[in-house]
Amino acid sequence: MSAGKFISTVAIWLALAAALTNFGCRNLKVNEKRSDGIVLPKSKMENDSVAVRVAVVELDDQQQTQFADFVETTDQKLPLEIRQRLDDNGLRVSVISSINTPDIQKMLAPRIQDPRWLDGQELELAEAGKLEPIYRMASHRHVEKKRGQSFTVEVSPVRQKSSWVVYVGESQFPDRASLAQCHMRITSWPMPDGSVRLQFIPEVHYGQNLSRIGVDGTNFAVQQRRDVKELRALSFEISVQPGETVMVAPTNRLERIGDLFFNAKVDVVDDTEPAHADWMDSIERGLTTDSSELTDDVDTSEFFPMLNAENSTSESNFKAGNELDASSESELESLDAAVLVQGELLEDRVLEPDRRRPEPWQRFLLVRVTEVTPPPLR
Repeated sequence: MSAGKFISTVAIWLALAAALTNFGCRNLKVNEKRSDGIVLPKSKMENDSVAVRVAVVELDDQQQTQFADFVETTDQKLPLEIRQRLDDNGLRVSVISSINTPDIQKMLAPRIQDPRWLDGQELELAEAGKLEPIYRMASHRHVEKKRGQSFTVEVSPVRQKSSWVVYVGESQFPDRASLAQCHMRITSWPMPDGSVRLQFIPEVHYGQNLSRIGVDGTNFAVQQRRDVKELRALSFEISVQPGETVMVAPTNRLERIGDLFFNAKVDVVDDTEPAHADWMDSIERGLTTDSSELTDDVDTSEFFPMLNAENSTSESNFKAGNELDASSESELESLDAAVLVQGELLEDRVLEPDRRRPEPWQRFLLVRVTEVTPPPLR
């Protein structure tokens, strides 16, 4: 075989090998592309973390029966001993499996304001159809925390003077404070079975703001903080599944600490002297640790479809909706109207104007677990 013929044969074989290689790779790429399934986006949360949506809802004094009927349908998962202790102090804890039931949505739905309660500019806006409805949301935010980290939620307005008594069995532990505001400290732990363990500790923040040097990320910063009374005797823990909502609300037992925490009236002055001067050391102990949190702009319709309040940021980094008065849907039925049946006018009477505007009555706390990420594999 001549050298030229040999070179030609080698060239042909190399070209054929290259063609087969290219064809095979192309087939592999096509097959690989076709075999791709649905790729779920990875969570942006860190491992071993819990995400919750927190809302403080405010009702008016004409929704008492409506709220009482709703509470009776909720499920209490706490041990009987803890439930009894909370009930002695005017507190109730329930778990709501779904927040989209008609009863809840009816109770929390925004209300169109009755023009008979309005005057001045509000009346002009109402007549022009430009007056915003009244929303139930007092505050709302989204929080993501790693295992064992905590955050606080403001549940009451600031009051000039407050006094209270904590009941533990046959014992009573009274206390009082000035410029008091009630908070709930919440800590979360992801569990191996996919559930979340939540711890709730009631706190009373009081007195003037105190400045101290703290750590903000990697920098030192001046932080404002008030004194804190931690009510450990009323703390509790509960396990829930993602999608479930924990509700903390007052009972109908007046003059108990539940009323202090969730009364919606602003600037309630209480000069009542406490019955005793002693107090549990564990209850007097204040917290000095601070917690950082991740808050995002939140679409409130994701938490409650009927609550579409515009969010704003308060001094405590709350994502708050419009903090307004509210009223029940039944009031709309009392508007002046003629009753028509089968086209005939049976009654044409004008009702006396009801000038009593619904007043803020009480609040309650909702904490919904939205996402849980497991710890990293070891």
